[in-house]
Amino acid sequence: AAQKKIPMFTEATLVDLTEDKITVKRQVLGGRAIAKISSQLPVVVTIPVDVYSYTGETGAEIVEVEAPEPKVKVTAVEPKKREAVNIETAEVVVGVGRGFRKKEDLAMAEELAQLLGGVVGGSRPIAADYGWLAEDRWIGISGKKIRPKLYIAIGISGAPQHMAATLDSKIIVAINKDKNAPIFQYADYGVVADLYKFLPIMIKKLREKLGS
Repeated sequence: AAQKKIPMFTEATLVDLTEDKITVKRQVLGGRAIAKISSQLPVVVTIPVDVYSYTGETGAEIVEVEAPEPKVKVTAVEPKKREAVNIETAEVVVGVGRGFRKKEDLAMAEELAQLLGGVVGGSRPIAADYGWLAEDRWIGISGKKIRPKLYIAIGISGAPQHMAATLDSKIIVAINKDKNAPIFQYADYGVVADLYKFLPIMIKKLREKLGS
């Protein structure tokens, strides 16, 4: 883009293209808002992984280029530690957010997920910032996209970059003590309650129902 002196839009979550004009939507202000930008062609646009599904051959021309000699030398490669949990294919996902005060409190979410036959995933602060969960449990545009039959979001406000990765869920249940939390706009069912009071009751009722 710099060499051609044309505009560049990164991390576009929506692209609308006409003959001579393009309109993109992208997150701004740390994911708290979405900006809509229009420009005349040509432009360069980058799109996060998993925003669009692959639909087959596009007919685009394949151009072979010769890669320059790398200026950075790799001295060692250490693979990330992976857990035997795949939140992308799980039928039930329990999502945890900053409503949880301590890492130890995630045990409630783990127990709920176990009772429902699901797995636990987390918002960006929980997985990436605090490190309370492995990064492969991070739910978001820059993390994992999920499509479960049931997604229970606990203590998650509903930032756009998180919700964009959950909208393929069949049913979304939100539990948050803030009745104005954005996540309630996306939820099929909402519970306005303190998770520390509500979750123990929910887990107890499930145990009784399941006989465990």
